[in-house]
Parts: sequence; C-alpha cells; structure tokens
Amino acid sequence: MNLFLKLRDDFGMSCLLIAHDLAIVRQAAQRVYVMYLGRVMEEGESGALYSQPAHPYTQALLSAVPSTNPVEERERQRIILKGDVPSPVNRPTGCRFRTRCPAVQSVCETSPPVNSLSESNLASCHFAGRIKAGILQEYDVRQVG
Repeated sequence: MNLFLKLRDDFGMSCLLIAHDLAIVRQAAQRVYVMYLGRVMEEGESGALYSQPAHPYTQALLSAVPSTNPVEERERQRIILKGDVPSPVNRPTGCRFRTRCPAVQSVCETSPPVNSLSESNLASCHFAGRIKAGILQEYDVRQVG
C-alpha cells in the first residue's frame, strides 16, 4: 500500500481502488464511493464520509471496521443488518438497500433522490439529512468489546 501511495504522490496519478477493506480505503482515497448492488449509495471526501456517514449502508459498513485503539475497540458498536443481500439479477425496485435498511419507510419503494449533504458529499437516500442528524437511529446495535 505504501508503494501504491508513493507512486500516486510522486507521479500525480489518479487511481481507482476497488476494495472491501474500508481501513485501506481510508488510508488511500481522497474521495470514496460506497456502492450497493451496483449503485452508488453515498459519495464524498474521505474525511467527511468517515466522520459523518449519511447513508445507513455506509454507517453499517463503517461500524464493522475494527479500531487499533483498544479502548475505542471495546466501546465500538456494530450495526447489525438484518436479512440477506438480494440477488443482483433481481434487484429490489426503488432504493436497492430497502430490504435490509433499518430506517425503511414506504417511500423507499421509489428511487431515492441524490441529496447534497455538503458542497462535495452526496447520499442517495430519502432520509439522508435526517439520518445524518441522528433522527432515524433505530438500528440493532451491539457492543463489540
């Protein structure tokens, strides 16, 4: 990873990194796109996306990233998503994440708008602004440590 970052910096290259390891993504990426079933759920500058995830899927993914700090790791709370990932061949209508989303409402049967959360951060969710503010936090949360 260090060689990858050095090449990027030395040559001023843009690189596309596709990964499931969000710790590596955080280290390497300036801009992050979170995808679910082939659709972008949230995108934004790395720092803002990691510090204030707006989409429920992003929040769940980030809750699974272990911390190297033992105190933070003991206090970390995981968001446990219910249900199975739908078939990529037979994707849900409307919001693709709605079959697993803890904040799902009937409006989620329609395609969500792309909400601008800041000048450079976007989320494709009917409730992104309210979820970001903590209004719809009805997750199955489990203490890790």
